[in-house]
Amino acid sequence: MRGLQLGMILVALVWLGCAGQRQTTTPTESDEAYRERILSLLESQEESKGQAQTSGAVAAQEAAAGQTKQSAEPLAESLYLSTQARYEALQAKLRARQATLDSLKRVLASANSEVTRLEEQVKQARTVQVPREQQAAPIALSGYEEQYRATLALAESQNFERAIAGFERLIASNRQHPLADNCQYWIGQCYFDLGRYEEAIAAFLKVFSFTATDKYDDAHLMICKSYLALGERAAARAELNSFLLHHPTSEYRSVALALLRGL
Repeated sequence: MRGLQLGMILVALVWLGCAGQRQTTTPTESDEAYRERILSLLESQEESKGQAQTSGAVAAQEAAAGQTKQSAEPLAESLYLSTQARYEALQAKLRARQATLDSLKRVLASANSEVTRLEEQVKQARTVQVPREQQAAPIALSGYEEQYRATLALAESQNFERAIAGFERLIASNRQHPLADNCQYWIGQCYFDLGRYEEAIAAFLKVFSFTATDKYDDAHLMICKSYLALGERAAARAELNSFLLHHPTSEYRSVALALLRGL
């Protein structure tokens, strides 16, 4: 391109020199006009070159922007997936907490129902006149263990309703007896065997109201099993973790671990 421009300039100069020697020839185009035309041609070529360079720069910028956009797309997708995963994890935690809350509400409702039932029994007992000869004598302290064994035999023979009534009677007669907490535990076990799992949970929770008992881990494990029987996996998982935390030396630890692995 530069060679062509120099060639044209040299031709123009030679022509101008020759034009100065030819006095008698009238040029078809004046020297000034020809020079301006040449300069205009050179300027247009320079403009074309500048436009080409500008177009190349714009194309390079667009290509770079395209690459940046392409490199940014995987990052944006990764951030979106990460945010989505965190959102789903938070939703799962919220559902688990809600399930636990619903379960506790049902336990409370069951406990309230049990209290209402007992109050009705007390009212009926006060209104019904029982002949003196048919009135049950209070359980003597010396006979508490015998009555406990007899009631336990009812439970083992699957006579659960009578066993529950017998255990409740023993607790009412002497809540401070060393076997009273066992009676409360077996009330929960009878409800569990009857398939009345919410009432079983309420009964097992009452075991913790006894200050001196060796039935805490037994009752806690049965609460876990009751939640599993109800199909409340989130509540069962929470109770199993609580069991492992609060009863590290329990003989039922391996059972709790196996149940937890099965969830």
